[in-house]
Amino acid sequence: MLLGKNYFTHNAFNKFQLKHLNLKSIINFFYKKGLQSSSSKIDNKKKDMITTFRRVGFRQGALNKRPIWNLVPYILVRRIRQPNTHRVALDEQHQMTQYKKKLKGQQGALSKTTSSPESRHERSLIRNMESDKEIIQYLKENSSQDITIYSAAVKKCSELKCPNSIIQIIDIVQSKYIHPDIIFYTTILYHLGMWDKFDLQKHYFQQWFEEQQDQSDHQLL
Repeated sequence: MLLGKNYFTHNAFNKFQLKHLNLKSIINFFYKKGLQSSSSKIDNKKKDMITTFRRVGFRQGALNKRPIWNLVPYILVRRIRQPNTHRVALDEQHQMTQYKKKLKGQQGALSKTTSSPESRHERSLIRNMESDKEIIQYLKENSSQDITIYSAAVKKCSELKCPNSIIQIIDIVQSKYIHPDIIFYTTILYHLGMWDKFDLQKHYFQQWFEEQQDQSDHQLL
């Protein structure tokens, strides 16, 4: 064996810094202790030592501290970390497309219905308001169950560049137990997307889509 008791004694080992234990430092350590005498022998011994330490697990520069999962092939790791990501995205896109088709058809039918003069007057008041706080206060004090008023409020808050007020409008509608229609759903989703509120858009879409599915299943039963 290359490393004998004459080269690596107990005292010498205690003086050596284990935290710097790497291939280069070990070779230099033995070199300074006078292990070799001629340049040709130094080169040969260095090569032998490199081969020996590589066999026992050392690496050039420093010990390999990488975790075991770094040894797993990249493609396999990617499959483990991202299972069926593409399929999930396709399913969500398909659900969104089908839901938009359903909304478009129902919205066209609802747009043909005539609204009352009171509803038109209240929507006109909202369109003329100059702040989102004024709109929110008006909706809280209003006892009307007409959902078109709240749809108009969503549009106006978006025009005033106050997308956070849209969430307050949704809360008001839910607190008054007003039944939203397709136009209200579409208006909310559209303006949330316009202000890059994609997480909220996805949240409300999934919530309302599941409600629509439950209602459809109940009707089929």
